[in-house]
Amino acid sequence: MTKRARDPQAGWWCMPGGYVDWDETVEECVVRELREEVGLVVNPSDCQLLGVFSDPQRDTDGRQNIDCCFVIKMGDAQISPNAEEVVEWQWFDLHQLPEKLAFDHGPMVKRFLASATS
Repeated sequence: MTKRARDPQAGWWCMPGGYVDWDETVEECVVRELREEVGLVVNPSDCQLLGVFSDPQRDTDGRQNIDCCFVIKMGDAQISPNAEEVVEWQWFDLHQLPEKLAFDHGPMVKRFLASATS
């Protein structure tokens, strides 16, 4: 997870992500955002959709956004965070997440855990 450098919710932990650019698929967005935020290079074929999160209250800056959450196969890749977007990064046990978790990333982790046990 990364600790956000920018508002909304600067200083809170979240999974890397961002907005889809024009003429970009959501898979291409995942690849680009991971590269931009944490220096992680992944192939679109290594991105598996976990789910779509669309609660109208999921964002805290007055806009209504949806999130397409992906599970990524990353192997032995190195993390190199972008200091403009990320204050720090850290691996967490999925059963012991930080208290200040941004947006609805907690329910995303819960869905992943539920899918991993089924």
